[in-house]
Amino acid sequence: MLKHKLWKLIGLVILAYILSRIDWPQFLRVVRDAKITLILTAFLLNIPQLWLKSTRWQALLSAQGKRIKNVDAFLYYLGATYLGVITPGRVGEFVKALYLKQHGIATISYGFSSVLVDRLWDLLLLVVLGLAGLIVIHPFEYAALIGWVGLAGLVGLLAFLIFSSSIGKVAGIIYGKFLSSKIPKAAKEGAGRFGDGLRDLWGKRIGLSAGLTCLAYGLFFLQCAFIAHGFGLPLSYVEIVPIMAMVNLFSFLPVSVSGLGTRDAALLFLLTRRGLGYESIVAFSMGILIVFYVGGGLLGLTAWFLRPITLKKG
Repeated sequence: MLKHKLWKLIGLVILAYILSRIDWPQFLRVVRDAKITLILTAFLLNIPQLWLKSTRWQALLSAQGKRIKNVDAFLYYLGATYLGVITPGRVGEFVKALYLKQHGIATISYGFSSVLVDRLWDLLLLVVLGLAGLIVIHPFEYAALIGWVGLAGLVGLLAFLIFSSSIGKVAGIIYGKFLSSKIPKAAKEGAGRFGDGLRDLWGKRIGLSAGLTCLAYGLFFLQCAFIAHGFGLPLSYVEIVPIMAMVNLFSFLPVSVSGLGTRDAALLFLLTRRGLGYESIVAFSMGILIVFYVGGGLLGLTAWFLRPITLKKG
């Protein structure tokens, strides 16, 4: 248990090192000269961006024959976003399955399948754009080769999954193995329901889910561009897309909370090579923290109070 907690401190150690190297007078000048209007605009765009993602999750549930109101889906998604912000690797977002259980929409294991697929859409787009970023930006030696090999491997994996008829069964077995170490009595039944949920989703709502994912991340990258320009970084939208895709993948690592340290290090690695100022890059990273994690977390906290989890034992 102690070892697990120490892993979470890695990001904070990295952040402390980064902050120790800042020219604080210059950093304060960057913050003082920030264009607040652009940063506020980025914050407000959290609402339509998260609404698009909640609509995607709602569409996945509909494919499983589970109906949920638009407002409820949005509030549940926001509440899960709040928990995702404060948990390593954003695992708290899977609380959406508990919302479904609480309101009698689906069992936790069955509901978990829609939450997982919803999250995988985000991961898939980020991986594709991140690998493409290695090819286009070429941030280190052999980066392009890694990008091409990664894309080829991803295409092969997706082809296998698409044409696999036993994906639900295999995923159910994996899920059951996970449950067996946590809740032995629920493992067998939970694995079956989780597998059923995946089978009910397989091959459905692909076009809609892909479209909503692209729209949501189109807004996300626009928000990042606003924040970058707000702190004086001359990055175009086209440049922002692969950079933030790669950076976001680092934020999933369970060695930090809210990407503290890992996000800053990734941004510094990618942007200092482009001749951009150290202090401006750190301010940009802090802006991302404030807009997406603090701002999004506050929106989610509000939704959490409006739609709290009140599951009864038994």
